Amino acid sequence: MKKENESRYMDPEGAHALANAVIIKAVKDYRRTGKRLVNFLKGGVVSVNSTVLAYEHDMQKIENFLLSPYCGVLSQADGEVIVHGLHQEIVQAAKDCNMKPWFLRC
Repeated sequence: MKKENESRYMDPEGAHALANAVIIKAVKDYRRTGKRLVNFLKGGVVSVNSTVLAYEHDMQKIENFLLSPYCGVLSQADGEVIVHGLHQEIVQAAKDCNMKPWFLRC
């Protein structure tokens, strides 16, 4: 049973922590998917196939979230800066494997 002075809403610190956790999870998912894409392409894939398209689709969904107004409501972080940094990480991972990152719109 609730006490009279208990709020039925989450406290501001908890809400802030939750919002940050959502964004951090999106960034981790993007990195993981990008690394999987690079590793898949290291296997010598020479054309776009359903696996490549699935990875790109997942990455695009995360980018859309990070660039959305909703993400801006959750955090003061600049989604464009986050996405740019993530692109650079994936491009560097591809270059480290002596690959041209043709699969990214960079």
